[in-house]
Amino acid sequence: MAAGRNCLLLILLLLPFTAAGQISVTTFGEGDGGARACYLAASDPLTLDLSACERALRSPPAALRDHLATRVNYAVILNRAGRPADALASLDQALGLDPRSGEAWVNRGNSLFLLGRAQESLADYQRALNLEVRRAHRVWYNIGLVHEQAGARELAIEAWSRSLAENPGFTLAEEKLRMAGQLPRPQ
Repeated sequence: MAAGRNCLLLILLLLPFTAAGQISVTTFGEGDGGARACYLAASDPLTLDLSACERALRSPPAALRDHLATRVNYAVILNRAGRPADALASLDQALGLDPRSGEAWVNRGNSLFLLGRAQESLADYQRALNLEVRRAHRVWYNIGLVHEQAGARELAIEAWSRSLAENPGFTLAEEKLRMAGQLPRPQ
């Protein structure tokens, strides 16, 4: 039991730096075959339980947009649970339904990043930005992580600065900029 708790704590400690840009997709209606429950599970940053999404995926979708959202939300939890290859497969299915889903591209980029394919993730993040994804500040933050990993400090700082410009209250970008000496430490 203690080992399982320690593993969960490690995942939770690493989560802000490896998957901060995860973006769940809102669904509509209560009688949606479980898509709403999947969305709520994906929106909870501590949830690793896939059952709501798996139930929703087994049910006939009430609407195409809810099925797409469920695929993306399922991938958010899969990434969080340390299963990025499975998340990538779900996101590819989502993009097969609608290649204009910015949230699917962001989360696909996250899956690639988690799979150690950081440079490939940049193209997916750029696609998401081109589609005017919600919460673009998270995409810019992730772009900064990719550049940081590649040793491109100036590009990382530029991306985190853009993240903070998009959302002045985004503490993860603030902290990265502080660590890079770009912002003063709070008093």
